[in-house]
Amino acid sequence: MINNAKKSSNCEKTGAMALFIGVTRGETLEGEKVQKLKLEA
Repeated sequence: MINNAKKSSNCEKTGAMALFIGVTRGETLEGEKVQKLKLEA
């Protein structure tokens, strides 16, 4: 994954890289399908 990111034309502008390793639920508490995951630093 890191090697693929290094191939990007904007790699030198990267300030940080993050990786999420974990489990998320497939449905919201209201029973709707999860569409995206938002992480904040």
